[in-house]
Amino acid sequence: MAIDLSKVGKRGELKSQREPHWQRLRAGAFIGFRPSQRGGPGTWIARAYDADAGKYRIKSLGDFGTLPGNEQFTAAKKEAEVFADQVESGGFAEARSKIETVQDACEDYAKTHANEAHRLKRIVYGDPIARVKLDKLRKHHIEAWRARVEAMPALVSRRKQGEILTRARAPSTVNRDLVPLRAALSKQLAPGTPNSGAAWQEALKPVKNAGRQRTLYLAIGERRKLVEKTEAQARPFVKAIATLPLRPGAMAGLVAGDFDKRTRELTIGKDKTGKPRRIPVPIAVADFLTEQTKDKLPAAEEP
Repeated sequence: MAIDLSKVGKRGELKSQREPHWQRLRAGAFIGFRPSQRGGPGTWIARAYDADAGKYRIKSLGDFGTLPGNEQFTAAKKEAEVFADQVESGGFAEARSKIETVQDACEDYAKTHANEAHRLKRIVYGDPIARVKLDKLRKHHIEAWRARVEAMPALVSRRKQGEILTRARAPSTVNRDLVPLRAALSKQLAPGTPNSGAAWQEALKPVKNAGRQRTLYLAIGERRKLVEKTEAQARPFVKAIATLPLRPGAMAGLVAGDFDKRTRELTIGKDKTGKPRRIPVPIAVADFLTEQTKDKLPAAEEP
């Protein structure tokens, strides 16, 4: 039974599987769709027959996640047809010859994903894997690279002066580091045979349950000790963090004018949600904030 990938509802009914769901565009040219196992937008794939090589060529087109669902098929179909024209005209080999190494693939990916350019530069370009030829890439190359990434310390402090503090890299951070390389390689390479040395994609599987909510919690006595042990200059900030339900970044963005001592309300204009919000504070906290904002201009940072 033919699949109509142009229908958003029909795509939503497709089963998640390794082999894409294919729709024929013309003789020797197909567009495919692989639903996401995580409920994401899914991935589009182009397939075209290379008569010179006597086999099909595959190219991952991405998820087109920035487009509305009803426009994704049109955009993917257009790129799939361009890819098919390229393969049929014999231009596929020439295009691939320009992208020979892992770094070439990453740089090509970064052209349309500028937000990932810095991450790729930091974790790929200076690594031995950058020089590996795409047609020689094996799972052990990815596994060795991944081990090096996991061993990289994560910065805790980015102060230009003083001691640089680091910590072990969190699994959730490692998962974010895997994303751009996996996407860059998927754009150039078809997945290798499962459980084989060519199955490079298996070494890029994310760590499971890495994004679970952190449950670390300091009791009142522990927070009091933390405040007491903090240097005097930083103590008001730490005390505020230990008292108010705010992230450090949101706290650092506060100014004196954000606290209204008449209503005992605090306006948080910079937080993870990106939307301003107002919260009432207890009398004891209000007294503390009043003390911190005393004789300060509204634009002065607090506490």
